[in-house]
Amino acid sequence: MILRKKELLKIEDPCLLLHSLSQTYLKNGAFKNALNITVQKTKEFYRSDFATIFLSEEDGKNLTIEADYGRKNNRTHIKIPINSGTPEGFVFLNKQSAVITDITKESRFKIAEPIRKDGVKSGIWAPMIVDNHQALGVISVCYKKTIDVPAFVVWFLETIANSLAVYIKKEKTLQEAMQTNTFLTSVLEGMGEGVVVVDRDFKILRANKSYCTKVKMSCSEIVGRYCYEISHHLSKPCYEAGEECPVKAAFETGYSRRVVHTHLDKENKPTYLEIISYPLKNMAGNITSAIEVFTDVTERVALEEELNKKIKDLEEFYDMAVDRELKMIELKEEIQRLREELENLKKEKQ
Repeated sequence: MILRKKELLKIEDPCLLLHSLSQTYLKNGAFKNALNITVQKTKEFYRSDFATIFLSEEDGKNLTIEADYGRKNNRTHIKIPINSGTPEGFVFLNKQSAVITDITKESRFKIAEPIRKDGVKSGIWAPMIVDNHQALGVISVCYKKTIDVPAFVVWFLETIANSLAVYIKKEKTLQEAMQTNTFLTSVLEGMGEGVVVVDRDFKILRANKSYCTKVKMSCSEIVGRYCYEISHHLSKPCYEAGEECPVKAAFETGYSRRVVHTHLDKENKPTYLEIISYPLKNMAGNITSAIEVFTDVTERVALEEELNKKIKDLEEFYDMAVDRELKMIELKEEIQRLREELENLKKEKQ
């Protein structure tokens, strides 16, 4: 039998239940476990035959039983199509609670087949709403008999539903964040180039192993320190020391920038790095950080310097050879001139 309003006001059970569920959501380490505890405690509190949590699928076509308590064989993952003809579908679509005191006298709803087999005759269905508009699912308590439902009892189930919705939203957000973080970590570590993520203060938020190897430091030594401190051993941003800063350009323009810098490792040994910066934006479209991708071009720079030296040497040799050739031509011309003078002197003597 459902607790009457006067009974609810006399005892502390409602507050204790909400507190207990809140603690469950805060302490719980397994999403499924929290749902199971919720339906168990809700069923016991409402003295119902069944308590069920339905969550919507991403395609928006079905509600799925994610937690169930009271049946001989607790059933989960049973799909119920979302339509206004069932209490679950009506509540989810309209974001308002539904109360059926006697299903045999109710013409607008038809109990879904999987639930009808359990002999459900009455019940309360409440939407799980978060952010005042988004429905995540439905929670219900059902009976095998007719019931009389005070408004306070419905309101209290809505309170439980909305409290649960906040937890579910938090868990989904955390799962998405973890998946995103795992994916980002996988991408960063899978790159052969060194990669760091830098905030607007030029502090390094994360660095992959390749970058740590290049600067001969551990990630724990790098994260939280300034990029110019690690890369250039400076106490101020590199652009203040005359360097072109690709991160600063990314923050200011919103576009990527490519530069070549001379960086120093832990032993002050210089290396040449090509740096490409990419701005990162939050959901509001604001640039909050930037990714820097470092490619070691020391060998390329060394090769270019070697080629430039060879070209210079060849140019000097060419200049010397050409100068020598010109002098040889001048010498030949001088010899020819002297021969002609000698011939003319001989002719004059004759």
